[in-house]
Amino acid sequence: MIRRSIQRLVLGAILLTVCLVQSGCTDRSAATQGDARLRELELIRTTLQQYAMFLDDGRVEDFLDLFTRDAVFTADEFVYDGREAIRAELAEKPRGPGKHLPFTALVELESETTARAWSDFLRVKIEREGDPTSWVITSVGRYYDRLVKGDDGRWRFSRRDVQILAMKNRSDLVEPGRRVP
Repeated sequence: MIRRSIQRLVLGAILLTVCLVQSGCTDRSAATQGDARLRELELIRTTLQQYAMFLDDGRVEDFLDLFTRDAVFTADEFVYDGREAIRAELAEKPRGPGKHLPFTALVELESETTARAWSDFLRVKIEREGDPTSWVITSVGRYYDRLVKGDDGRWRFSRRDVQILAMKNRSDLVEPGRRVP
């Protein structure tokens, strides 16, 4: 009697395992939603990394495509309204050898098509061309980003505020974990 009960339990466990693994007896919608969310977060982080690479490499058109047409970009006391202002005042300015080094971003999905992100950064430059020991940090700060997902599935900046330590910065920037009023 006990042996038969154990056999039934084992058989039931085997059937349940087969059902769960092979035929989708579980609620996969939660897993699918989680996978979709992770994909969106990765796409956003890709945009954040491309900003530094495209700007530093002088890839003007690729850089500008990271912004919506009506994007706003602020840094220090400067405000650039729209993609063309960003082109004229930021993307096409000559730069010496240097690199923007963004850290891993904190990203909050607000909806399927809007997100906020924060990432700290360092900006470095080389002081003496040909001397790999002459790299210096030129600025430290934080990016405050608002992104929107386009019809093409790409995430773009609708707003990027750059807070540079020891500079005049906006005081109304929302810190991570705080809700926008």
